[in-house]
Amino acid sequence: MSNRAGTDAVKRAASHIALPALILSGAALAGCTGGERTLFLTFAGETPGTRTPFVEITGAPPLGRPPPKAPDLRFRPAAGSDAGPTASARVAETGRGAAVADAHRRVERALADRDEEFALRKRSLALYARDYLAAAGAFGLQAGDPLPADDARHRARMTAARDALDAIGGDLVKLNALILRIERNRIAARRVAAAAQGAHGEGGGPAQAALVPAAGATAAAANAMLAAVRAFAGDWLDYVIGQRETLNRLAAQVAAATGADTVETIPVRQTLFE
Repeated sequence: MSNRAGTDAVKRAASHIALPALILSGAALAGCTGGERTLFLTFAGETPGTRTPFVEITGAPPLGRPPPKAPDLRFRPAAGSDAGPTASARVAETGRGAAVADAHRRVERALADRDEEFALRKRSLALYARDYLAAAGAFGLQAGDPLPADDARHRARMTAARDALDAIGGDLVKLNALILRIERNRIAARRVAAAAQGAHGEGGGPAQAALVPAAGATAAAANAMLAAVRAFAGDWLDYVIGQRETLNRLAAQVAAATGADTVETIPVRQTLFE
């Protein structure tokens, strides 16, 4: 009985000592940098692993950085545009003026369609970007952190991230096709604006006079749309290229690592133990 009582007393004393030590350790870790925390855990006997440490990837964007922001662009018919003319307006449009007005309405409808297509592509890219960020979040490594093991779980995460980037790339192909359609509409809008100027110079009536600024505004809106969509597509292309390069370089580090069964340790810990 005396031995059991002595053992119980020792266990109680150890538990009383361990709790303050645990609290002190947590407080110390909370105020440490990443390197100091690794050093502390090493001395405490809780090493973060014996895998090869992650080396910060230079010259490439960090994984999981925010994607490009979409421009707040919406096409609206120009003020004074007669997109839906009344019967009296159609009667007033005669000869060349009527043909130019019809051409202007067609250009406006086409640009409105391009605007809807662009909005669809922006929503689709946002969804794929969310999937990519969720997959890339598993690779939030800092310099000195142990590399993940090159196992099935890691390869599945890499595959998910690359699949999301491939889906984004598919949307970028559609975005480039949209740019070509906007370019054709922009050329048509410029021709309509020039034709409106010519019809007005030939002595057209008030309807032709009102069409000149409306056609000019439509041509300017087409230019702005083309510039915005091109810049947006270029930003996304740079984003995908950068993220893919960083993923590939991380995969190369993991593949070159010796794994979790080796005696290789983080260099700063090797120096300390030596």
